[in-house]
Amino acid sequence: MEKLKNILITGAAGGFGTVTIEALLKEGIQ
Repeated sequence: MEKLKNILITGAAGGFGTVTIEALLKEGIQ
């Protein structure tokens, strides 16, 4: 769960909204 939070924060800070969503989906599937 903490990893997902870091991905969200990093994505928001970097402006990679789409990449963040894709990463979340991949994490959810795996």
